[in-house]
Amino acid sequence: MKIALFGGSGFVGTYLRKEWERAGLQPLVYQRDNHEAPYFWDAETGRLDYQDLEGVDLLVNLAGEPVGSGWWSEDKKKEILKSRVDATSFIATTIASLKNPPALWVNASAIGYYGDRGAEILDESSSMGSGFLAKVVEEWEKAAEPAKGKTRIVFSRFGHVLGPEGGALKKMLFPFRLGFGGKIGSGQQWWSWITLTDIKGAIEHVYLKREMKGQVNFVSPEPVMAKTFTDTLAKVLDRPHLVPMPTWAIKIVLGEMGRELLLASERVIPKKLLDSGYKFKDVQLEEAFTRMLETHE
Repeated sequence: MKIALFGGSGFVGTYLRKEWERAGLQPLVYQRDNHEAPYFWDAETGRLDYQDLEGVDLLVNLAGEPVGSGWWSEDKKKEILKSRVDATSFIATTIASLKNPPALWVNASAIGYYGDRGAEILDESSSMGSGFLAKVVEEWEKAAEPAKGKTRIVFSRFGHVLGPEGGALKKMLFPFRLGFGGKIGSGQQWWSWITLTDIKGAIEHVYLKREMKGQVNFVSPEPVMAKTFTDTLAKVLDRPHLVPMPTWAIKIVLGEMGRELLLASERVIPKKLLDSGYKFKDVQLEEAFTRMLETHE
C-alpha cells in the first residue's frame, strides 16, 4: 500500500506515520520546513515532485496552522485560513494534473463547521453553523474542488483529538495531575472527541469502503458534556479537581479561541462511520483515558 502524508510532523501526523511504519509501511512524508527532505513541498512556490504521487493508494493531508495555540489575532486568523486553503488547493490542482491520481484523498477538516448548537444532535447532514471556524471549514473543503472527479475525497471532520502527546489533553494533564483541574465554563457544553487510535482506524476503514466520500465526522459515538470530561479525567488520574475555569476568565484570557474551542457546544455523532460498519476502539471516555494514560506513564 502506497501512502502519501502531508502534515506528517504534527500531533496526528506523527502518530499515523509511526503506526504505519510499525506495520511495515513506508509512507511518503511530505515536509515544508526542510528543503533537504526527500519529499519537500511548498504550496506558495508550487514546489512538489508530482511523479511521486502517481499511483498512490491513499493521500492524507493534515497541513495547517494550529488553531489551539496563540491568541486569535487578525493575523493569526488569516494564517489559520490561508494555510489550510492554500495547502488543500495546491494538492487538489496537483491531483487534477496526474495521469494516475491517488485512489483516495483524506483531507483534514473539523466539526467547527457546525458551530455552537447547544444540545442539538448533529451529523453529516446538519447545516453549517456560525463563527470563524465554520467559515474556515467551508473554505477549506471548497478548496478541494479541482480534484473532484479525479479521486475519491473524504473530508475527515475531527472533533477534539485525544492523546497524551498533544492537543487539548496534553495541556490539561499538567494542572490536573497537580490537583488544579476543574470544570471548564458552565460544564454543560457538549464536547465531541476521538482518540488517535480511532483516527487511524477510521482512515483505514474509509479506504476499504469505496462508496464512502464527502464529509465524514471523525468523532466517538459518545460525546460528553465538558463537566463529564473533566470529572472523568480527574477520576482516572485520582486527583481532586476543584479549581474551575469560569466562562468569564476563558473569554478574557483566550478570547475568540476560547469561545469556539472550549465553550462552544457541539454534540456531533459519526453517522456515516457507524452506518458503514466501523467499530470504534474507544467509545467510553473513561476507558479511553485509562488506556492512553497507562501506556503514557
